[in-house]
Amino acid sequence: MYRDAEQQLKSSLKHQEMIDTYLYLCKVYIRLDQPLTAIDFYKQGVEKYQGETSLLAGIARIFEVSCPLIGGLFELNLSSRCFLFDS
Repeated sequence: MYRDAEQQLKSSLKHQEMIDTYLYLCKVYIRLDQPLTAIDFYKQGVEKYQGETSLLAGIARIFEVSCPLIGGLFELNLSSRCFLFDS
């Protein structure tokens, strides 16, 4: 079921890139226990939609779950990055 969702969402990204599609695709990868692939797609979304906080928060959540100490430091870096995008 998740693999079918993955294929449908990837197809959707090819036709029309939307923030929600990136978010749902990353949720699928997290459910499939593939956090690194999820991070790759979050990063692709951030490149397309710079400063989108929902994408940045998704990356931070993965790091926070993977390693709480690194996740906390990474979250601080994301906060400063968000500030730079607004400038």
